[in-house]
Amino acid sequence: GTSQVAFRDAPSGGATAQEEEVQARHQAAEPFSAHGAFQPPKREAGTTYTKEQMSQWQYPEYDASFDDPEWLKEQFRKEREDPRENANFYLDPSDPEFFNNAARRPYAKALLRSEEHFNTRKNLWLEQFDNVRLMNDSRGFVGASLEQCAAEIKRLVTPMLKYRIVEILLMHVEQRAKELNVPFEEQIEDAEHKDALQDFRRTADSSGARGMEDLFRAWEFRCTRQHLENQAKEERELRLKGGAIGTMEELKDAMVEASKCKQDGVVEWSQGNVEDAIASWRKGHKVLYKVRAPDTHMEENKARNELHIALLKNLAQAAIKLCNWNEALEAADMAVVIDDQDHKAWFRKACALEGLGRLAEVERCLVAIDGIAVGRPDRDRIQQDTQTKREKIKTLATRDEASQKRMLQGGVKHALFSEERSTQAPALEARAGPPLISHKVKVVDIDDKTRKRLTKEAAEDLLRELKEAYGDATFRKQVRKLAQDVNDQGEFIAYLNKVAIHVQKPVLERFGFSPNDVGVTEMRRAVQDHTKAKDSDPKMRALAEETLQALYGDFYEVVRGVGLHPELRAPEARARRRKADDGGGGASSGSDAEASVDAEALPPCLHWTGRPLSYMPGLTADERVKAEELQARRLRPICTRPGEDTEASRLQRMLREDGRRGGTAATGSGGGARRGGAAGAGLAVGGGATGRSACGAGGEEEGAGA
Repeated sequence: GTSQVAFRDAPSGGATAQEEEVQARHQAAEPFSAHGAFQPPKREAGTTYTKEQMSQWQYPEYDASFDDPEWLKEQFRKEREDPRENANFYLDPSDPEFFNNAARRPYAKALLRSEEHFNTRKNLWLEQFDNVRLMNDSRGFVGASLEQCAAEIKRLVTPMLKYRIVEILLMHVEQRAKELNVPFEEQIEDAEHKDALQDFRRTADSSGARGMEDLFRAWEFRCTRQHLENQAKEERELRLKGGAIGTMEELKDAMVEASKCKQDGVVEWSQGNVEDAIASWRKGHKVLYKVRAPDTHMEENKARNELHIALLKNLAQAAIKLCNWNEALEAADMAVVIDDQDHKAWFRKACALEGLGRLAEVERCLVAIDGIAVGRPDRDRIQQDTQTKREKIKTLATRDEASQKRMLQGGVKHALFSEERSTQAPALEARAGPPLISHKVKVVDIDDKTRKRLTKEAAEDLLRELKEAYGDATFRKQVRKLAQDVNDQGEFIAYLNKVAIHVQKPVLERFGFSPNDVGVTEMRRAVQDHTKAKDSDPKMRALAEETLQALYGDFYEVVRGVGLHPELRAPEARARRRKADDGGGGASSGSDAEASVDAEALPPCLHWTGRPLSYMPGLTADERVKAEELQARRLRPICTRPGEDTEASRLQRMLREDGRRGGTAATGSGGGARRGGAAGAGLAVGGGATGRSACGAGGEEEGAGA
């Protein structure tokens, strides 16, 4: 870092004008030698990264004191003076353990982890750059090759070149042509490739960009799944073979790295850092299991197996400590495969099986341990451990059997298996429900001049992606569970706002909105620009209503659809109601069979206070009575003294009146509707203006609807 800079002597023949200009610039600049020791360049303003930026880039977190110069100065002083602070105090730098000890210091580990994360990101960037470069080269070759193709192929392909799936197919054709050493224009005439292009053209003509994007996503999903399956298959085969045969130099490097990881894990384990210990042992296992020496090198393979089985046993022990039972069982199984005479590996496997609840399989491991203990000097200790484990397993099995017996007895006592159970609808216990939050919900206020806006095409894409996201099976289960837990429609919508943000977040970020309440409100207003304007497209309004239907799912009719004009409802909801109205003959249909309503067929929102059954179209008179009984049993009792009115009795009277009128108007709770309107402001993303029904899609003045 202190080397001097020497320049070559000028040529004797005189300098040209260009050389004189370069020499003048060098003379004008301050010579490098004047600085003496090398000084790093000064950082420009804005080049220091903040903690928030590092966290956003997923760099590992570390102790804030490592950035404190005073703390580092004091730590270095201790390491120079105190052997307890410095494991290298008496070691020579030439000792291989010297740098391993230095890397185990807390601040050094934080530095190495950050560097490893940076290298991982850098390698990913370089790989992506290579892919982009190769794809650009391939695009140029494909473009030039298409000029040589037949006119039919040109007419077929040219309108689709803007789609990624077509581009990928053409690159595949190019690669296949190079493998077969045939011209591109000949390979693309292959029946398989030609049929694929024709299928793509039909999809592009019928479904447009959305259909082609769906094809690309389906292809990407299949490729990713196939890649993961192939990778898992290769790893399984590699484990069965005991690793791939490598050179002695590769085996040496792997064993050196694995030995370091093993010792690092031991040091972390002794300090109580189980997470860091298991991470070190995982790393050592991944390095070592991939390589082995040829079968003729028995001594090298023996040393490698001894090191590997030690890592696996330590890994299994740490996984058991952290209750990672599957990982512990996998590590113990691999250790047993390497050496089936290692009693510690069998014992780790027994503990992992116990944690997984597979008590019947534990005995086989204990029997194997007893057989291995024969002839060993520590046989008594091993047998004592196995006996203790047997007694524990026996106690657990007895306890499990008693628990199952009590459960069966309780089921018999409460007629759990009775034939009448299928025809009885027992009343649900009174449910307290989650805390009330609908009265705390505030409508987010945003500046209409500075808010983000979307084009019509972008708004349409956003609605489609939201509709797809709302169809997630896990989200649908969460919504249904939420409807069961809350007691009021307003609370349902208020809590749905919190639940839906998790599936909305990726879509919001993709379209440039913040993943929070402000971003949801901005997104809703941006969509309303194309759904509430006077010249808005009816198709956009219908798509927005379909998106809301996807959000509410089974509860669309009760939360929103019942308050809308029939023509403004989502198409599926209109068809379902029209079908129910046409087929609901009831007593007038002439059927003598007893009408019945299955409890499971009714939505789980019947216990919502003040919620009428008028949103359920097509109920006959007998079916309505049955539904009233079910709903009355599900309602939480408000008054319990004899002769006193209850919420259930009031609802029954209201339902009978509603049934006599035969109407389907919303007659429910106004308070819940008002709260629902305010809470739902962040969820509604489009559609026509809502009605002001008390049933509660929310009035226009409350900001709900589109």
